Amino acid sequence: MAAELTLRQFLFADGQEPAVGNGEAFSSAAPVAAIREKLAAAADGLPWPAVAGEIGRNIASLLDIPLKDILRGGWEKAAEIRKALDKGTGSPGETLLVPLARHKMSSTHRPALDILLGEKKLGSIVFSVTLALQLEGMVLVVRGGEIREVRTGVCQGSGRLSCEDFLLLERKTERIPLPGVIAFGGKET
Repeated sequence: MAAELTLRQFLFADGQEPAVGNGEAFSSAAPVAAIREKLAAAADGLPWPAVAGEIGRNIASLLDIPLKDILRGGWEKAAEIRKALDKGTGSPGETLLVPLARHKMSSTHRPALDILLGEKKLGSIVFSVTLALQLEGMVLVVRGGEIREVRTGVCQGSGRLSCEDFLLLERKTERIPLPGVIAFGGKET
C-alpha cells in the first residue's frame, strides 16, 4: 500500500470513479437548489446542466482524504492506544510495539465544494462521507508519545457519500491486504 493511499483509491481500487446517479434528484437537494437559484439570478443564461456536470466531476475529489490520516486519528482516540502513547511520552528514546487485535474503526468527514462565479462565492455544498473499516494484523510503532508507523495487515471497508438525505454513492471493498509499512513521521523523523 502506498503511504499516500487516499480514501478514493481505497474504495475504488478497481479504478472506477464514483458518479452521481440521479442528477435531477441531486439538483433538488436544498443546498444545491439554493445555489442553482443564485446562479440563475447572477449569471442569466448560464446553463445549469454544465454547472451540475462540473459539480459531478468534482465529487470524487471529496474522497481524496489520506487513509493514513483517518487510521492515525482513529487509533489516537482509542483508550488502550492512548495508554501506550502516554507511556511513550515519558520514554522518548523507547520504541513500543502495540499489536492490534481485529478491530473496527469508523469516521465521518464533512467536505464541501465551494461554488464561485468569478471571484464571488455563491455558496457551498456540504457533503457527508462516512467510513467503516474492519482491520486485522496491524502493529503500531510508538515512539516519543506518537504513532510513528504501522506494520500493516488486512483491511475491509465500506464508505458512503451523501448530500443531506441524498445518497450519492455507497461502496464496499473486498478484504484488501495492506502490505508493508505506513510511516506517519513525527517530531524526530
